[in-house]
Amino acid sequence: MIEDVTNTKWYNDPCANIIFHHLAYNAFFADGLVYKQGQCKFSVADLCRVFPFTAKQINLAIKKLEKDGAIETQGTPSGTIFTIIKYLRFASEKETNERENKKTNERENENYNNIYIDNNNNILVCDNTREDEKKWFAQMKRQFTAWQADACRVLKIDQATLATYIEDFEAECRAKNTTHVSWQNITSHLIDWARIQVEKQRKTANYEKTNDRGRTFETNATSASDFYKSV
Repeated sequence: MIEDVTNTKWYNDPCANIIFHHLAYNAFFADGLVYKQGQCKFSVADLCRVFPFTAKQINLAIKKLEKDGAIETQGTPSGTIFTIIKYLRFASEKETNERENKKTNERENENYNNIYIDNNNNILVCDNTREDEKKWFAQMKRQFTAWQADACRVLKIDQATLATYIEDFEAECRAKNTTHVSWQNITSHLIDWARIQVEKQRKTANYEKTNDRGRTFETNATSASDFYKSV
């Protein structure tokens, strides 16, 4: 915190308090080509999208911060450049927090070598080895199992086609170094992947069928002169 903000005139204004800290945390730490140290640029519309405040509330909060000497503003066609007064007092705390967060993230990355993000954007920690992948693929390749019967029924394919899909899917996973977290995860991924292959093959078959019809029509068609001769 830049100073003891509890003594400021805007401390008890939720909008002003939140806007001030948002600007301070997003300010540049050092001088750059466009912005100087302690500066950042936002439009009121930008701030409205981030926080549940109206444009009127945000404009009033900015005026309070300016009046109290917490910030300075400079209007531009694409937004307002905000300068945090006495930024370095805040930056020392900000830099310390960022350094600690970086250390924490590095420790977490050391603990978890494999991260998987599912279709719902849930982050799952994957600590299995490649041996687990081999076991799961071997299980999928076992013929005449209940799982294979269900997979064929869902995809509307025969077991021979399913076996080919499993081989291709395994090769693609190895090539991409894709890791799965469970049997449910790997089979779900395969079904989704196989659906795409089925749809591609369906479109290809329809395209070839349409072209075959066109070629048959061209072969059977006669010229105008031949038509009149036959008449």
